[in-house]
Parts: sequence; C-alpha cells; structure tokens
Amino acid sequence: IPRWQDAAVREAAQADKSPLFNLTTAATRIDDIATQTLSTTPDQIARLGSAIAHALDPQAPAVDELPGDQQQLVEEIAQTLKQAKNPLIVSGCGSFSEPVLMAAANIANALSANRSNGARVSTNLYLCVPEANSLGLAMLTRDRPLHNLGAALERIAEESADTLVVLENDLARRVSNEQLHRHMRGSVEVILLDHLWHETSEHADLALPAAPFSECEGTLVSSEGRAQRFYPVYAAKDDVRGSWEWLSDMIALRNGDSEPRWQQIDDLTRDCAAAVPALAGIVDATPNGAFRIKGMKIARQPHRYSGRTAMLADINVSEPRQPQDADSPLGFTMEGFPGEKPASVTPYYWSPGWNSNQAVGKFQAEINGPLKGGDPGVRLLAGGDEAVAYYDVDLQTPAGDGWLLLPRHHIFGSEELSNLAGPISERSAEPGLVINPADAEQLGVSDGQGVQFEIDGSLVSLMAILDPDCAVGTAGVSVGTERTAGINYLQRVNLASDSTWTALKPQIIVTDQPTGQPSGTSAEEGAAS
Repeated sequence: IPRWQDAAVREAAQADKSPLFNLTTAATRIDDIATQTLSTTPDQIARLGSAIAHALDPQAPAVDELPGDQQQLVEEIAQTLKQAKNPLIVSGCGSFSEPVLMAAANIANALSANRSNGARVSTNLYLCVPEANSLGLAMLTRDRPLHNLGAALERIAEESADTLVVLENDLARRVSNEQLHRHMRGSVEVILLDHLWHETSEHADLALPAAPFSECEGTLVSSEGRAQRFYPVYAAKDDVRGSWEWLSDMIALRNGDSEPRWQQIDDLTRDCAAAVPALAGIVDATPNGAFRIKGMKIARQPHRYSGRTAMLADINVSEPRQPQDADSPLGFTMEGFPGEKPASVTPYYWSPGWNSNQAVGKFQAEINGPLKGGDPGVRLLAGGDEAVAYYDVDLQTPAGDGWLLLPRHHIFGSEELSNLAGPISERSAEPGLVINPADAEQLGVSDGQGVQFEIDGSLVSLMAILDPDCAVGTAGVSVGTERTAGINYLQRVNLASDSTWTALKPQIIVTDQPTGQPSGTSAEEGAAS
C-alpha cells in the first residue's frame, strides 16, 4: 500500500501492534492492548526498572533477587527492547516517585549503550510533567528547588518574611488546611495576583486582577524541554493586566523608580535569560515585538472576521479602534501580512478552499511532516550521543506500618481549571480511597462505605472503592480534590472504618430491576421519578 494512501495504511496498521508493557500503580485504560501488565507500588516499579536496565547492560546497577514471576517479566521486557527498532520508554511524575524517574532514565541509558548488529539503538524517553510549565519552574528554581510547597512555606516562616506574594495559584490545592491557615494568619501580608476567586483569595490582604492565559503573553517550557511563546487572543480590559506587569510596577514602587524596568515582555524575557543560564535560549523562542514583514504586523483575525464591523453597530456605527499590542508581532485585526509567516507566530491555519483542520498540510513541509520553517520554539534540553552515568536508585520501601498512600488521577476532578467549571465538576467522581478487597475485609468495610486516616495532623475521610487490581497494603487516594488537598503521598497511614462519612455529592443508586423503575412502583410512577 503506498504511504500516501492514508486511509488504507491506517486500516492495515490496526492489525500491526507493537509490544507494550505497562508497569503502573493502578489499572489503566490501555491495559487491554498491553502485552503484559503489572499493578504494584512505585518502589517495586523502580526495582523492576532497575532490573531491566541491568539485564540490558551489566554495567547498570544490579538489584536484589526478584520473585520468579517478576524475574521472568524483566527478562521478557529486556529481550523485547533489545529487538526493538524504535524503543520508547514513558514515565513521569504521576506517582510522585523520584526513583521511578531514575529507573526509566537508566533503562533508556542501558538501551542506548546496548549495541545491536554493531549499530547504536535509537532510544526515546518521554517523561510526563504534572502541569503546564512544570519543567520551566524546575529549571527556574534549579539552584533552590521547590520539592514541596509546605516545606517552602515553612522556610518562608523561618526567614520571618513579612509579605507573601501568591502568583496565580490556589495554595489550598497544594497544602493542608492546617498549613494554609497557619501561614496565612499573623503578621504576614498576603498579596494575590490571579484571575480566579478561590480559597486562597479569602486570606489575601490585597487582590490584583491578573489576566488569564488567553489575555496575556509569556513563555512555557513543554515536557520536551521546548520553550514556546504564547500571546493573548483578546486584549485585557479595564483594570486587568498581566501578572508580570503588576510585578514590574511593584518593583518600581519598592525601588522608588520613576517608571518600571520592564516596559515590554521582551525586556523581562531578556532579564530572565540573563539571570538563569538554563533559560538562556528563551529569547530565541519567537520573533520579538518589533518584528515586521514588509513593514506589516501579522493579523490575528482571518478575513472571515469581517463581521466585526456589525458587532457594536447597535451602539455606534463608527467602529472603534482595535486594541494595540506592543508586545508581539501580532495585531488584533484582520489587516496584516497575508503571506507565509514564521511557524511560531502563525495564529491560525486556513487556506483558500480548505477548512481549518484540513489546511494544516498547506503549512507543513510535507504531509505529516514538520511545519515550514521548523517546529515553533527552541529546545532548551538538547540530547546527545555521549555516555551518561547511571543513577543510583533508592529502592527502599517507605518504612512503617499501615497502608502506603498512592496517588490516583481522574480525567475529571484532578485538574484544577476544568474542575472549576460547573458542568464538569458535577460529572467528576466523588473523591475516594481505592483498596484491595482483601484489605477491605480486614478493615470491615464494603464498597461505598467510609474510611478515614490521619496524616500530617489532619483527619481525612473518604469513600472506600474496592479494586482487585490495587496492590495489597496500598491505598489509592484521589488527586486534586477538596478533601485530598495537600496530602503528601508515598507515606504509610493507618486506615479505619468511618461510620460518620457522608458524600460530598449525591450518590446515584443503580437498581437491578429490568424495567429500570424502583421495586414496588408502577411504570408511570417510575417514569415520573
């Protein structure tokens, strides 16, 4: 089948599956297509990963003897990876375990060191990060890493800071209620910059309206280590300004300067690149605000936006002047350079006779190929063929008695912004604690009943969810919910039945009546209810 015959190639490829091995802390939705799966604890995953690396390269650190079934799995994975043409290792921060990340890196390193037919194997390693710009924050604070926000707040308290600036963050999602209230009261003045009103806002002495991502500009560092600039879709109105603008004015007021040092985002970008060597490349992520093509800016709006002239016609037939943007080469207008633009400042995909999604090929060097002019942004983390030392992975299981707390992420309910939308919040799952049925029998609880535990001085009560794929001795706790905010995972806790537990959301009771109506009611009554 010719490669250009896309539909036929996709149809044929459905029967050509690559081997997939899934080592996770919980069952996933891709387990049904996996060659082998194993749900276990992060320390066991790190142990298996280290054993795989050692099987690929004897120079990698060895691990203690594994059980027979696990040793067999290690050998099968190692043999499959040796035969792979394009092996891919996917890991990340989902389990909050540094040893898991190190073990994944050791596998990639061992696989690259393993020579097949005298040629070096091309190995791909992808590490997922928790949120947008998590990697950028890590690079920004690499000399003073922020491993834990609770510890950072304790450090701030020890340094006797008198002012705390909270920058677009709800601390109630990061620390326990006890820590939040303890650090927000007293002599500390709290200045909040945000576009949302949340629990942290209640503690602010001064709240300044910051522009959301759709109304401001900045730089994000993706999980690939690629710095990319983003620009506002709409101009901020009234008193709303970008956080960097508020901060620039604060610094000028504090220093008694006649005007802020950062007049444009390019000024801030240059200073950031100069102050943090790891971020030096961000100045090259995109053309600066003075960039023009034949003296023209690039239009944000396609020509189909010509209806804008009628948007305010009921108020005034004279169209108001479009907002001005001094921070980017883009204009809030339809007028601008109509030809080919740099990929990093291409605002939309459209070509005559094509719909937006179909027009993407017109902007690529070839179908399914790179964009004309290269991928947007600049890589701050460059790969190489040089040998990398293996990590010495800490394979110790967290000490103590009780159940090991593991994070459980939900598609709806764990992510911050979407969970603030009413329709999505209503459909998100009730925060729960997932345990093995054998552990539930030991505790004397059944599915849907309450379970409680104490951690860091706070008592947490959740609904028990029984899952046979959950490892015995572990407890999976929902991430990012109101009841689980600030929990430090990978700790051991004592679980107990909680007869006083009540659900935050109304529970849907599913009956086994074949007609769908509750027992003892007529069809008409069932339909009405």
